[in-house]
Amino acid sequence: MKSISLLPALALILAGCGSLVPSTVLRASSLDPLTADPAVLAAYPVLPDGIGLVPGESRLILSGVRDDTGEENRQEYVLIAQDGGYRIDPRDHARLRGQQAALAEWKTGPGMEGSLSIFLAPCRIGDGPSADARYAVDVSFAADGERLPLLRDAPLSDLGIDVEGMPDCRT
Repeated sequence: MKSISLLPALALILAGCGSLVPSTVLRASSLDPLTADPAVLAAYPVLPDGIGLVPGESRLILSGVRDDTGEENRQEYVLIAQDGGYRIDPRDHARLRGQQAALAEWKTGPGMEGSLSIFLAPCRIGDGPSADARYAVDVSFAADGERLPLLRDAPLSDLGIDVEGMPDCRT
């Protein structure tokens, strides 16, 4: 039986691995994406001047492939700006819970390979960020909303963002 792990997904998504906060990574590694309450998960990016996120374009993608049949269950969920962070759109909570249940059934039955990823759509503000710009990310995994530092002082250049090819935030 194979399962989905949030820790590798976080490590892949966040290229500034040297800037990862170990205590938060350890806490995230115990989070099971198949049982996590979508209503309490949140990310709080701290972006440098000159960069923003295109409203309504950021997504969380959860997928699983059954080991026995190769059947895939892949869903995308809109991340919306809320309370200074980004959360799964409440209109998607029921659909995500349904997918979690289906994938959990596969996990305990035939087995599966799963993945969790996040797609963020950056946009440029004015001339964009400086060449040495840095960013941070806090996360929340609990109903009490405690914000935990996940990434600190990470170089934006590690993400390989093409500032010139980025859309303007005002368009």
